Amino acid sequence: MLKLKFNILCCVLFLALLNLTLGYSLYGISHPVDLVSVNPQDASITQIGSIISHESLGDNLGSLDNKNKIYYFLGTNLTDSKIDLVGLNLDPNQGEIGSIRYEVRTPFITASYIGIGEICSVDSNTGDVIVMGRDPKYNYQHNLIRVTPQTGKLQELAQFKFIDFGSDSHVYANGIEWIQFAVKQDNQTASKLVAFDTYSGSQLYEIDDKYFLSGLNYDQATNSIYGLGLKPPNYYTRVVVKFNPNNQLFTELLELPHQFLLMAPMTTYNPKDQILYYYLNSGKITDPLYLVEISLKYNKIINSPLGCKNINECIMDLHYSSE
Repeated sequence: MLKLKFNILCCVLFLALLNLTLGYSLYGISHPVDLVSVNPQDASITQIGSIISHESLGDNLGSLDNKNKIYYFLGTNLTDSKIDLVGLNLDPNQGEIGSIRYEVRTPFITASYIGIGEICSVDSNTGDVIVMGRDPKYNYQHNLIRVTPQTGKLQELAQFKFIDFGSDSHVYANGIEWIQFAVKQDNQTASKLVAFDTYSGSQLYEIDDKYFLSGLNYDQATNSIYGLGLKPPNYYTRVVVKFNPNNQLFTELLELPHQFLLMAPMTTYNPKDQILYYYLNSGKITDPLYLVEISLKYNKIINSPLGCKNINECIMDLHYSSE
């Protein structure tokens, strides 16, 4: 028995040492709004901040500024239902971890469901944040805005009207924001990936997305966007897809062994180890969600610990940090 306990202790210490050696961290935001860390080995969650009681959050509305150690999210202010850009502190030299460093009011209004039609992406080159939401000033069309949190400056980039997908899938890639929208074609709903220049606001591309991609992640080293799609023509099997922004070509990488259902687009990417993380379930809305870890080196699932018993217990956002 003593030998067994010793072996278990050694295993635990090894995993802890492995965490430190790799130098990676997964951060998320729980509900009520609270900064948490996520252990990728077992998907356990540790509260590291204080509850932000005056804000509410929709899925996939956060973005991590690794350079300045700030976790941004678009939150619905519960006192007046207005939309705020909130920056939570991750730097112990700047104050309490999880405390609010910036809070900037946007012109957006809450849709029928919190978070629908909104995005939030950090521009790692400038520290600005690219946000989008429905703006009553433009007849409730989408308004794409560049925010400088340090000064509160809002620079309106573009206004447009597309149909929102519930997944609000988007990704920032080298000064371009790629956003998934729905369009009506031949009385059917089709998916489009629409690209905007985040400095000028110009629309650059509108690409047919036959995979209905969700949970987009960008790999700067290869200039590639990865997402989970539905394999045509039957649209039943989940498949990991690589999208090349340069030539707009899609490449299927890996079919998932079960029909994983992307109930919520909580996802992030570890570029150092080339690992995609997704909270997925196995096909029913009532099923538990697992933190599915997909290695792009080996094109296979390498871990899938239980993340939460149902979607209401899951965190609302997920991001990787190497700092």
